[in-house]
Amino acid sequence: MQTTTTPNVRLFGERLAHHVSAGNSGREAYMALASDPALPINFSSAEVAAIVGVTDHAMAKRRSRGQAPSYIAISSKSVHYPRALFCEWLATVFVDRSR
Repeated sequence: MQTTTTPNVRLFGERLAHHVSAGNSGREAYMALASDPALPINFSSAEVAAIVGVTDHAMAKRRSRGQAPSYIAISSKSVHYPRALFCEWLATVFVDRSR
């Protein structure tokens, strides 16, 4: 599987590390990312796929099945994921193994 590493994907990882080092963990860290002004307002489908660790094709399948995360479809080839909704979705699928 080939993933896209863009500046936004790297920035997402850096900001996640920042929020974790600031004391946020798990869901809290993803909720902090939802309102992090250092991140772009929207991510591309390829960027979301890379962040989640799947292929862009897998994200397209999720969209065709009506599965989350929510997205904006400008056209079939121009899909964007709003930062807040994407990060909130990540918070909901986070599995806390520490409990």
